[in-house]
Amino acid sequence: MKRMYGVCLFLALAGGCSSVSPFQAVRIDGLILQNQTGQPLENITLVVENTREFAACAYILAGSSFSTRFPGRRYQGNPVRVTWSHRGRKWESKKFVIKPPDGLIPDKPAKVLIVFFENGLLDGQMIQ
Repeated sequence: MKRMYGVCLFLALAGGCSSVSPFQAVRIDGLILQNQTGQPLENITLVVENTREFAACAYILAGSSFSTRFPGRRYQGNPVRVTWSHRGRKWESKKFVIKPPDGLIPDKPAKVLIVFFENGLLDGQMIQ
């Protein structure tokens, strides 16, 4: 299920498979930041609140994306916060949760996809 969030949102990464507990064996090995706005995004940062780990990108052109990979980690359900600038305005999300969708393939790492839209809206989901 796709969820759209504005400036006030909640994301935490939690693991799972289609017929098991959501905190079971999902591994995350990457992050994709996708700009679906008509202008560049700047100073994008995603912070895992509990661990203070983060990913950052200085600039994403309109209609483009940034991706990074990292050693696979078991999904823990930690809250995440996203900050970014768009059209000269700074945006900051509240903590939000991305739950693994049904149908994830066990033992195949997933990636977190954050899609940015106009007016401070974003969507977060887990994909393979």
